[in-house]
Parts: sequence; structure tokens; C-alpha cells
Amino acid sequence: MAQQHDIEMRQRLASSEIYSTLGDLSNAQSPLSQPDPSYANYKSSPYHRVSQVNEDDPRSARPLLNHQGSSFSYQDSEYASTYGQDFQKPEANFQAPMGTPKKVLETSWLRFFQSWPVHMLGIGSTVGIGWLGSSRVFWYPENGPVVFGQQLTHDIVSNLLQLVAKVHEIMIIFSLSAMALAMFRRRLVGDGIRLGFLTGGYRVGDLAYLTSSSFWRQGMDKSRPWEVLLCGFLVFATIMSTLVGPVSAVLLVPALGWFDYAPGTAFSNVKSPLLYRISRDLAWRPTMHADEDDEQTGVCTEGYGIYMSSCPARGFREINDWVRDWAATDLNNSLTFQSTTSDIGRQLRSTQASEKPSVVLSTTPSEFLMQSIGLMKNYIGNTNVGEVSGSSRYKLATKGVDDPKNNLSAELFQPLVQSQCELYDKLIFMASETVYFPTDDLSCMGDEDCQRLQETPYSFNPNASFFSNSTNLDSDLSHYFVDYDGTSLVYLTGQIPDAVVGRQGAKVYMCSIVASWIPSQFTFDQTANDELVSTLGSDQSMQNVFREPPAARRIVRFDDAWLRLLNPTLVNTTDAEWTALEALTGHFSTDTMQQGDHKQYTTMAAHEGNDTAAALFLAKVFGVYLTEALARTSTTWRTVVKLSRNETSLSYANLDYQHHPVWSVNNITVHNATHVWDHESGQALNFTLDAFDRALDEGSLLIVLEAQRYGYGTGQQRKTLHFAQAIIGIYLGTVFLYAAAISVGHVLELCRMRGSRGDRIRVLSVAAWSDLQDLMMLALKTPAPGGDLADAGAGVTSAQTWKKIVRARADEMDRVQLVLDDGAQATRRLDETGKERYY
Repeated sequence: MAQQHDIEMRQRLASSEIYSTLGDLSNAQSPLSQPDPSYANYKSSPYHRVSQVNEDDPRSARPLLNHQGSSFSYQDSEYASTYGQDFQKPEANFQAPMGTPKKVLETSWLRFFQSWPVHMLGIGSTVGIGWLGSSRVFWYPENGPVVFGQQLTHDIVSNLLQLVAKVHEIMIIFSLSAMALAMFRRRLVGDGIRLGFLTGGYRVGDLAYLTSSSFWRQGMDKSRPWEVLLCGFLVFATIMSTLVGPVSAVLLVPALGWFDYAPGTAFSNVKSPLLYRISRDLAWRPTMHADEDDEQTGVCTEGYGIYMSSCPARGFREINDWVRDWAATDLNNSLTFQSTTSDIGRQLRSTQASEKPSVVLSTTPSEFLMQSIGLMKNYIGNTNVGEVSGSSRYKLATKGVDDPKNNLSAELFQPLVQSQCELYDKLIFMASETVYFPTDDLSCMGDEDCQRLQETPYSFNPNASFFSNSTNLDSDLSHYFVDYDGTSLVYLTGQIPDAVVGRQGAKVYMCSIVASWIPSQFTFDQTANDELVSTLGSDQSMQNVFREPPAARRIVRFDDAWLRLLNPTLVNTTDAEWTALEALTGHFSTDTMQQGDHKQYTTMAAHEGNDTAAALFLAKVFGVYLTEALARTSTTWRTVVKLSRNETSLSYANLDYQHHPVWSVNNITVHNATHVWDHESGQALNFTLDAFDRALDEGSLLIVLEAQRYGYGTGQQRKTLHFAQAIIGIYLGTVFLYAAAISVGHVLELCRMRGSRGDRIRVLSVAAWSDLQDLMMLALKTPAPGGDLADAGAGVTSAQTWKKIVRARADEMDRVQLVLDDGAQATRRLDETGKERYY
């Protein structure tokens, strides 16, 4: 009612012509010529705020700005004598505020939802892009996707996704700006903000503002923690707005990598695993012995042994070529063995043990495993086995997972051979009574037999051997041998010519070797290098196994008869016979003319008078040769893969005969209640179909394969992804903390809680000045101040100006103005209940 009365009073003043038409106030017949109790009420109303005016300083009761058309004057003496000196006489041009009063503070239930749509857009898009960027999802192959029959390149897709990332960036900036602006406006209508931060709430992302003097010279008051919080949040939001663009691109734009197929789709037309038709014990034999059934003992000891795939010496030719080129390579290169059935190979690698440098480690994948995976690679290219057949680039990997339900194991192994040699001058060697084979540095990996032989090493009597002939200085050596059958330590000894000036000499070497089967996993990339790669194929992995052997390792034992198969008798071009080992060591000696005589001397580059280096050279050669022999065991069996199975039939593909017109696929059908019919052999087998299927699995080595495809996708773990995840996590955490603080504030407000200063806690929802344009209109509407700001139109002179406190306050006419420190007493705080409206 008081406000309505005040408006009526203003209208009476505005309609009176007493001050514009009459020159003499004493004769005016205006209703205001007599004391009016309603005017006295206006004087005492809360809208009249002028009291105790200091005439020497007229600014003492003046707001920051004051329009001339609505000011009061107290200098008319006659009017003052009528109404008193402390009442101001309205000037003749007085006008009531025109326009529509508006709410500055929103108090309805809508305030709980008005600002959150912009945050929900930012949160929703961030969660979606974060989930997509963190999930391993394959998008398209290297050559790009096909959309509506059109082939798109990755560059086109990347550019489109950059646009989406930009939209996400804008949403994040909107959300951060909304938080900064809400906090800024609450401070503006409350305790105020620094003049240097007057536009700060609108400048999220403005790096230039963060380097300006207005930001850095605004000052900080520890008793006003909101100042620090507001400035800190602006810096934080600006940094976030700078980073969120690249972060969005990292999460959204796909990158090249390997991705899994959807479960069950890679090999949907065949039944995993591959079946190599040999039992596990025969695939990786615990004891290597000659098998007459394989016709090894008759064929492999002759020259045919280096050509027959079933013979241990089958890899001799590749190793002989490798040793022959030692002068060019110093034997530091790896050997590559290529499959004869597909474009796939394997490498035989060797290195020194880090803790025991006198020990040489050698390893390579098994030959039959390389052949089986190579045959499967051919079958994938020739037959539709599933999605993997349609992939431009894929990778096959073995999966060493056991099947406890059916008591089957899929763990795969490969050989690891340790070799150690020592060299002696022959004259010193012959003068010794007993020489022991070197075994101290070898790792027995917990094998008791090996440990016993280390404690009591195998001795060698030089006088009881062919070395006892001091005139025999030619290259000569034994074959690989053992002390007794079934032992784990293999020995080898020999001599190599070593001429010195004026005389012919020789070096005697003694070597000890131990081998083991080590569990490993294998991968094959069909377009990278066509090589079967194992987890044991690096120097570091071999050294780690030597240092800490895995629990599933298996020490290999040897029979002397099998070791003899590694040293078949060969015939050279002059029809002279020599063994395979003699051929290998023969590359390390040559003839020279010394004082008119032909003499042989060692030509090993690593030698040069250094017996330790020469010993490592020989240990590498003998270790590599035995490693290849172990890798070539069990190479004559078939590889099959099941195609289908139902109640009456089972069919599988013979990968070794996949192009054969008859044997490529074999069908097993139910013949009667106790027998099945084998269509390949054309006879009935005494099995039920279930029993045959089970026997096929139990009698085979399981090679479980998983496939991955190469192309563009998201979710690849890398440092940039982790950084992007951290940034979006920080943003989501910031929104959560902001929402939690606002929610707690609303709860305290509803509970009518009071703060430390005794006033009620309120979470103000400011509806005005949502844009910098609105703030500019408020500044234009506010009268110009004096003092330090008198010359600020062309720039601020003193940096102290930025430290002044600016508040939004209402004057006696309900007009909102920006008020500095010295004008706050002439105005009043805005109504926090939101009931009043302002101009």
C-alpha cells in the first residue's frame, strides 16, 4: 500500500503546474500550497532516503549516477520555509519513472530449471562422447567407409567429426559460462565485485582478459573468499575452454589400430579351434628319442636328412648359409625360415643372458605351428569363414586358454636353448689331467637331473680322446652327445685350427647345452611382414625367462640316438665325406701361406686372440642348430578345422588338402547305433558320433585362434586418450560440485537457516543481466561518478581504481544502478525475496 501511495503522490507532483506557471509560491492556489499529510507520508516512506545532507559535499547522499530530470533541490527558501529545511522541493521538471518494472530476482519454482538445460546439453554430450571415445569400437577399414554406395576417405570423415567436436566444445563453454555468470550476478546484487572484474563473468575463454591489468590489479581480500573463488573459477573455465576442443577431437575422431570382431562373427562359418592331429605329448616331447616308425634312423643319418621334413637336420641348409656369411653379419642377424605352403615365416633369434653373458639363448616358434596357422590363413582367403574373410587386414593370435570342462588344454610352447662353450689351447688342454664341461652359468629351471650334473659336472680326459694326438691339428669335433639317455644336459667338443706365426696350432672347445619348452603366445599379421611372432621372440623376454622361469616350463631330455640324427653324413663336391657339424665349423678356418707352408688358422672375427668371444661365437652356432632341430619335431601331421556338426553328421576341412578335389572336406555320418561312416577312408568306424567328436578333440593339439581387424576406431589406450578422459572427468566433476552446492543452498534456504552474519541463507537466482549488453545498458542508465573515475572515459589512470567494489543497488525511485563504495549509503540492497520490481 505504501508503494501505491507513493506512486499516486508522484503523479500529483507531476500534474501540478505550481512551479512552472506561477512565479510567486505564496499566491499559488495549488493543492501543494498547504501542508499535505500525504506528502508528509512520502517524506517518511522508505522510498525517500535523503537525510542529513552535507551541503559542503553534495555527493555524500548521491548515488553513483543521478538523472537531472528526477532530482530534488532544497535551495528554494520559500518552499523550505513551508515544508522545513530537511525536505527537498521537487523541481518543475520532475517526472515519475516511465516503463515497466521488472523482477531482478526470480523466486518462482522455475528458477530450479531455467539454467539447467544448458548444463544438461553439456553433460549429455560429454558423457556420450566420453563413452564412445573410451570404448573400443571399430568404425571402418583403412580405405574408409562406404556410405550409401559411396566410398568415403578417412579425411572426409575426420573433417565431419571435427565439426561435431566443435559443437561439443561450444556446449561445454556454454555450461562453464553459465556457472561463471550465475556466480558473478549473485555477487553483483550481494556484497559486490571488484571494478576490475565487472565484465569478468562474461569473459570465459578470453585469454586477453586474463593478461589485462584490470584482472591482475583488482586486488584480493582474504576476508572475501568469494573473490578468490570467482577469479579462480574464471581462470579454470578459460583453461578448460581452451583444452576442450582438442580433447573432443581426441575422443571422437577415430584412429588406426587393432579391434576385436563382435563375438562369434570372425569365424562364424567354422568351429574353433584348429586341430593339429597329434597329441600334446608328441607335439612337445618330454624326451627326444629316435623313432624307427618315422624312418628317421635309416634316412636321417644320411645326406637325405637335410631334405626330409621329418628329420631333425632339415634346417641345416638355412643355418649353413647363415654361418657361411658370418664375415658380413658377425652372426648378429636372425634366421628366417619360410613356410612351403603359405606366405608365412618365423625367425630364429639368439641373444646373451644378461646375468650370465657366457650363456647364449636361442628360440623360435615350432615349425608345425607356423604351418598350421599359414594353412588357416590360406583357407580364410579362399573360403568365407566369417567376417575375417572380408577384412582387408586382419591379425590371428593364439589364445592359450584351457578347457577344464572337457579336460583339454590349449597352451602352446616353443623351444628355448641355453648354450655355453669354453676354449683352450690344445697344448695346455693335453697337459691337463681332467677338464670339466662348463655348466655353472646354465639355468636348470628347477630340473633335478640338471642340478645334479651341475654339482658333479661331466669330466673329459684329454688323453683318452682323439685330441690326444698332438700332431692332429685339423678341424674335428664330436656330435651332440649325452652322458646317458634321458638326461637334460647335452655336450659337444671339438678342435679348430689356430695357426700362429711360425707354427701350426689348434684350439679345443667344450660346450654344454640345456633345452626347455617354454609357454608362449603367437600372432600373425597377414599384411605386415608375414611373420609368426611369439611373446618369447625378443631379447628381453628370453632374458626374463632365463632369470625367472615360468611355472609351466618343461625341461627337455635327450637320447643319444636322436642327437646323432642332427649330424648326418654329407658328401661335398669332391666326393669327400664330412658331417653337418663339420660343415658348420669349417667356415671358421681357412688356409694361409706361412713361411712357404700351407697352414690353417681360425678366421672368426670375434676371436682375434679373445677366447671368450670365440666361445660365444661357437655357443651361438651350436645352440641355434639344436633349437631348429627341436622346432622341427612333429611336422608331418594334418591340420583340420570343423565346419559343422549336427545330430547325424560331422564335417571338417583338411587344410593340408584344401584344394584337393576329394580330400578337402571329410564327412563323418551316423552309420548305425554303434558306428559312424568315414567318407574319406570309405569304411565304418567303431564310434558313435559323439564319441568320434570327443576323440577328435582329445587326440589333437588345440590351436585356439582369435582374430582382430585393422582400421579406424575409438578406445585405443594411449596418453592422449587418458588426458582427454581426465579433462572431461574434471568438467563433469565441476558440474557435479556446482549442482551439489546449489542443492545444499536450497535445502538450507527452505530450512530458514541463517549465516554467520545473522541474515537468512538464500540462493539468489538473478534474472537480469544475462548478457553483457544488459550490463552495458545498466551502466548507461547509471549517473556518471566523479573522483577517481572523473577522467576514466579515455582510460583508467590509477590501477587502484580496479580495486573499488561495485554493487547493483536501487535508488529512492526503484531504479537499479551500479554503485561504488562511496555511494552505497544513498541506495538500498535489492529485495532478496523477489517481491519487488525495479526499473
